[in-house]
Amino acid sequence: MQADRSAFEDRCLEIKHNISNEKRKLKSSTQERKALIEQLKKPLPDDLKKQQLTEQIEEHSAQIGEHQTRIADLQAKLKHLEGEQTNQLWLAESLQNFDAIWQHMTAINRNRLIALLVKDVRLDERNDAITVTLAKLASNIP
Repeated sequence: MQADRSAFEDRCLEIKHNISNEKRKLKSSTQERKALIEQLKKPLPDDLKKQQLTEQIEEHSAQIGEHQTRIADLQAKLKHLEGEQTNQLWLAESLQNFDAIWQHMTAINRNRLIALLVKDVRLDERNDAITVTLAKLASNIP
């Protein structure tokens, strides 16, 4: 369980690092594009150049909008990840005292918990074997 917890924490740190790097790059690119737009807005020599510059400004503005949307998506992803990390830590701590919890559960609640955790049970009487398949309860960590 400790190894799973450590692997989960390592994956969370890796994802946070990747998100942080991408946000930094997007913010830098956004600032560069804003500066380019300001440069492009300076006095325009003639109508043809004005049209070209207007198109460039629109293109940079669209990219800035996309960057800002992606930054918001990354922030939401990071918030979700932090919530999942908190849930995982809470669950790990709760399971350390599971014996006491189990002793206080009613038979009905014990059956409900088992039904939630166990996806399938197969009995092979010829080979004297039982196969238990657990339900997938892992969080959606990419």
